[in-house]
Amino acid sequence: MKEESVEARRARETRNSRVREKTCYGKTPYFTQRDARHGLKRLKGSSGYVESEQGVPMSPYRCPFCSSWHIGHIPSMRALEDLAATIRDLPV
Repeated sequence: MKEESVEARRARETRNSRVREKTCYGKTPYFTQRDARHGLKRLKGSSGYVESEQGVPMSPYRCPFCSSWHIGHIPSMRALEDLAATIRDLPV
């Protein structure tokens, strides 16, 4: 097995930290998807629709880091690729 270079390891750890910060940190953890949906309804209020600061619709999702449910915007393809790479790096 080829050993990872120090630079590659640092780049991977930086990416993992950035993805985790956007995906998990500072967000309300919900125990179930149903709880997260209720939280989203409370955010929506009477409008029935809520957008993130970027103007993207928000939805509940299962966090790959803490296994709780959070509410967030639907990610871009770049964000999904970063998340997939990060998940591959997580210990089993």
